[in-house]
Amino acid sequence: MRLIAFMPLLLLLASCASSPVGEPFAGIESHQSDKAIVYVFRKSAFPGSARDTNIFVNGKVELALSNGSYGILRLSGGEYTFGAKNIPGWQYVEGHPIETKFNVKAGGIYYLMFTKQFDVSAGTKEKVFITNSEMEINTGVLEGGLLDSSDVIGFVTEEFAIEQLKKTKKTGLQVDQNKI
Repeated sequence: MRLIAFMPLLLLLASCASSPVGEPFAGIESHQSDKAIVYVFRKSAFPGSARDTNIFVNGKVELALSNGSYGILRLSGGEYTFGAKNIPGWQYVEGHPIETKFNVKAGGIYYLMFTKQFDVSAGTKEKVFITNSEMEINTGVLEGGLLDSSDVIGFVTEEFAIEQLKKTKKTGLQVDQNKI
């Protein structure tokens, strides 16, 4: 009887979660040597799972990611500022963006991770993130509503990225210029 009483609440909570609808990651795509390819992915995590996230490149929204999704950017070589910011919605406010800078080279393949509540302790940094003078791991709180959490954006090693990308689907979200 108790279960029946809680069913409407469970259905409401389940409907709040945003999940990717695209194809599962099928491996690295071939690309042109005159462009860098950047796989941008959002690790699946319960905190913030109902929030979709805009991914910015030099201040312009290029991707919208749901929990457990990825997208691909093709960029000319050069230094870029990559950022993430919650997409405003009925259950939360947009919060503050977090950013990182990185220099990509034409022909290179790079992996940018955005996630919620990731351990960025010293031992984890060396195993997961590319930690050199080219990039700064940025953490911050994208505040706004239930389940605020620390967010992390940074470039990660290929080994870690491929392992995580296998758990994602290609983003099906369209960038909504009205929700930037």
